[in-house]
Amino acid sequence: MSDCLANPECAVVTWRVPLYCGVFKLVVPNTDSLGIMKITKTGEEDGTVVGIKAQLVSGQCPSLQNKIIASLAPPQSFQNQLFSYTWSSDINGWSVTECSTSIIVRSSSVTLCVKITGSDVLASTGGGVTQPDAQQSVENKGRQIIGLASMEELEFISQAGVFLESYWIGGKASNCLFGICSTITWTDSWISSSTYTSIPSSVPDPCLAVVNGEVVGRDCNEKLRGALCAWQIL
Repeated sequence: MSDCLANPECAVVTWRVPLYCGVFKLVVPNTDSLGIMKITKTGEEDGTVVGIKAQLVSGQCPSLQNKIIASLAPPQSFQNQLFSYTWSSDINGWSVTECSTSIIVRSSSVTLCVKITGSDVLASTGGGVTQPDAQQSVENKGRQIIGLASMEELEFISQAGVFLESYWIGGKASNCLFGICSTITWTDSWISSSTYTSIPSSVPDPCLAVVNGEVVGRDCNEKLRGALCAWQIL
């Protein structure tokens, strides 16, 4: 128990005296999928004890019939922001959505799990994926292709995720003149502002992409290596 309290990534500890003790982290970097961590109720005869790290109002214990609020500072959190999360209860126990890639906190009410997803996952054929096909594939999975709020956000995602030399992001550009597009329209629902105010492009009215670490405009029907996907976990 004390090891979990001291570990900023630990969310749950479970033990069965005297044979077993397990520590569970909510965020495990660079694995492939989104998962649900579940705690299932058992009877006293099972002999297993589970401890959930939580935030408590001074002098008050949480109602285990409702939600349990907690937070941690995972290594894959942008600018070391605390990641708040909620255990939801049902008749069988408690569950929480876990993020196995990168976490970005966009606002006090929006926390995103972000993943650079390859075209081998997004397209039925090899050789890359167009923006419309990537968009459709991502939406079918209940996710969005997201934009970028800043260069720092791009650097964080690039370091934390899978490297691809080219991938789509959630936006389009217009008012293009002499290779520079001066109007950017972000297409995901979670971005309110961005430090990107113009981008280079060799085509008019392009879709936005990251190519070799730079945000650029590309023909929407060009095939790139993937897309920047996200889903809300809070």
